[in-house]
Amino acid sequence: MMNVMYAQDTFKTIVQYIKDNKTAYVVTGMPQTKNSILHRIWKKFAHVTFFTVDENGTLHEVTDKSVTATVTPKDASIYYYVSAYDAETFDEKGEAAVVAELKAMFDFYVQYGMWDYYKETLMSKGTATYTTPEATPLAAGASYYLIAFGLEENSEGTALIPNTAVMKVPFKTTTPVVVNTKYRVTVDNITWYGAGYSVVPSDDLHYFHGIVKKSAFTGGQGQPLTDAEVAAAYVKEYENRYYDELYLNDPTTIKWTDLSSCGTQRQVVPRTWIRENELANEAIRPLVAETDYCLIAFGVIIFISGWDRCASKIASGQVTTALAIPDWIYNAFIPLGAFLMVIHTAERILDGIGELKTLHGADKPEGGDAA
Repeated sequence: MMNVMYAQDTFKTIVQYIKDNKTAYVVTGMPQTKNSILHRIWKKFAHVTFFTVDENGTLHEVTDKSVTATVTPKDASIYYYVSAYDAETFDEKGEAAVVAELKAMFDFYVQYGMWDYYKETLMSKGTATYTTPEATPLAAGASYYLIAFGLEENSEGTALIPNTAVMKVPFKTTTPVVVNTKYRVTVDNITWYGAGYSVVPSDDLHYFHGIVKKSAFTGGQGQPLTDAEVAAAYVKEYENRYYDELYLNDPTTIKWTDLSSCGTQRQVVPRTWIRENELANEAIRPLVAETDYCLIAFGVIIFISGWDRCASKIASGQVTTALAIPDWIYNAFIPLGAFLMVIHTAERILDGIGELKTLHGADKPEGGDAA
């Protein structure tokens, strides 16, 4: 079924439709100008995956770590190399040094009789579309050159020689959208063994929440930990506990979205009081009397997508073509980038955190001790 919508304010209508339907994936055409409303929509929804369809009908995911370009040479018979190159590094080395560096790599393949294979995988011929390989993502908010130049074998077939000038087109990747979710937290029903709480987020992104000991914000050497470090440790515990289900099972039995929450959440710790502690699982484990606790909540949208991408690469066992390096190593920079983003917004995370202290003796069962 397809719905056709008409509106004077196209941007507002699309934004409202995405919100109302909690859309996760959006497919559009290519933006025709730098002022296209598509750029504004991409920046507004950090949790939505966007795709564009080019003139050849090819689907491309919109990210801040890749570029897609169409190259049309004047001579359709030549082979040419096209790639994105860090602009600062290119300017420091100079064009001649960059070409010599790449030529040396190609000459290696020629000398060892592998050029026929790599010519088809690394080079292009005629009109071609270049997209940044997943194994080597670009840095967000960084300046690059898209470079292209032709190469051909020498008469002896022992090396390659450039046969065109170097085309250099500057571009800059977009800067990631920092998601500043606010959490309204209320804590109630505090007893000597537990408490209840509610979390109301300001958006519909996934997040983790729970009660942790205040000591979790102190490191092994007594040093204070940042909010980002506590959040990373919290996520790491989930990863360790469900590692097989997340990464090794084929197909995977759970995803990160299954472990996190979305929307308003209500929780009571413990859900049911059980005096025999050996019968209590984690969900109903009582709190410890005379202990300070903190209620935490933090967003995990980039952690989720980053870990999921790494997991798929680990499970597939894919390696890079040239150096046989595991693909997951390059994809590990996605969750690493998410961790650095959390550090950048660490002070905002505690806006909705409520601190509670369990009360010794309050509502304590007659003649009983804290489990």
